[in-house]
Amino acid sequence: MPTIKSFNLLPCPFCGGEAVMVMYYDDNEDEWELYVKCNGTKCDVMPQTIHAYCNIVLDSITDKVINMWNKRGIK
Repeated sequence: MPTIKSFNLLPCPFCGGEAVMVMYYDDNEDEWELYVKCNGTKCDVMPQTIHAYCNIVLDSITDKVINMWNKRGIK
């Protein structure tokens, strides 16, 4: 079962709903899967970032996933 926690995330760019970080540890693969998704009930698209699999420092990967979500395509 994924763990859902609150992080400093911008709202969903499609519906304005709350964004949440999902962190899932896979015992079989011995790795974490992290992604951000919209938790809004109005959002049919349910956008999410690319999954990041890691066996390294979890905080640095978490920061990267948050930055990917919050970036909004600004270069």
